[in-house]
Amino acid sequence: MSQSRLSIIPSRAISDTNLTATQLRVLCAIGSYTSKDQTAYPRQATIAELLGISRKTVNQACQKLKDEGYLEIRHQYRDDGSQRSNLYYVRLDPSVSVDVQIGTGGCNPSVTGGVTPSVTGGVTSRRYTNNDSILNDIREQARENIFDEMKMAGAPTSDVDALLRSAVAFRDNTFLVETRYERDRHNQSLEQFLKAVQVKVELING
Repeated sequence: MSQSRLSIIPSRAISDTNLTATQLRVLCAIGSYTSKDQTAYPRQATIAELLGISRKTVNQACQKLKDEGYLEIRHQYRDDGSQRSNLYYVRLDPSVSVDVQIGTGGCNPSVTGGVTPSVTGGVTSRRYTNNDSILNDIREQARENIFDEMKMAGAPTSDVDALLRSAVAFRDNTFLVETRYERDRHNQSLEQFLKAVQVKVELING
């Protein structure tokens, strides 16, 4: 991970005696992957390698952080039923409203649950109070819509699905992958389609 990255976590976690040092480190690690809306997609294996602990320990820490109100975790699945990286939402302050501003590369994300955000210039803005699951739905829908637009533009389904599998995060209209091989492969195979939807593929540790 680049030394210039910052980790954004709730300040109350620092003095929370209910958290162990390892659980606090896991929260800090997830915080270092978050985008402006406090969402992140790091693999648990990535966190485990970063901290020098087991994936089981990471999973247990995430559940504890969820129970204590620091994380919201959404399990994500591919069309074939296999599990993708979890979506994490770092709860900086559960009592404060969340301003949602998510770049969608021109896609118009639909939201269920009776809420319809307004879309202007490819950015979705809406104020939600204590409803982080809606925030997660919007961000995931925006991500999925970008894949759908690439497929509709003629991108090979196998190449789009390969990007879907290898992307560990999506922030600022950029899919983040873990290796240079994955970055170069996707940029080469999907170059014209990535440009068409105005997104990029970059290294997560770049």
